[in-house]
Amino acid sequence: MSIASFAMSQNFWTEIALPDSCNLVNIDGTSNGNLYAATNQGLYKSTENGNEWNLTGMSVSCGNVYTDDNDVIYVNHGNQLLYSTDDALIWDTIQIPVDKGILYANDSVIIVGRLNWSGIYISHDYGDTWTHLQVLVSGYARKIYEVNGMLILCTFSYNGEGGFFLSYDYGMTWEPTSMNQVYFYGTGATS
Repeated sequence: MSIASFAMSQNFWTEIALPDSCNLVNIDGTSNGNLYAATNQGLYKSTENGNEWNLTGMSVSCGNVYTDDNDVIYVNHGNQLLYSTDDALIWDTIQIPVDKGILYANDSVIIVGRLNWSGIYISHDYGDTWTHLQVLVSGYARKIYEVNGMLILCTFSYNGEGGFFLSYDYGMTWEPTSMNQVYFYGTGATS
């Protein structure tokens, strides 16, 4: 599988390639420069800026990969959230209340779910207990980013009801932004 080498006619994109038989879900990275690719065949790791990829010990289909500020790697597989604190060598398991992806993790806070299909759940104790959030937005949750203490929920919907929503209390409440009722699929944020 090849990741696009072009975007808006800009010349700073570099093509990276995973094995042809893989279906890519998403890519995330750690502070030491390692990249992790969640695929239908497992989790791949690159220490060479995406030029070379090796399958980690996780060779099951991955729903999503997410790395937090402490370089903990999270991968969801069904109703399990697997996490590694040692660059994907050893994995521990957290049971999650839905079979949907990891949206956000940092310190003890973990948020999983997908809105319309199953809701969003939050844990403030590394997954020991979960609270179903009453998020009054529609669409399909793609990812949650943290920027300067604020959470940004990125959603999309095929009927135009997606957009960006903000939380100032780590996901307990959400408010819409002026960028709603638009179609977003891929997003990125940095502080």
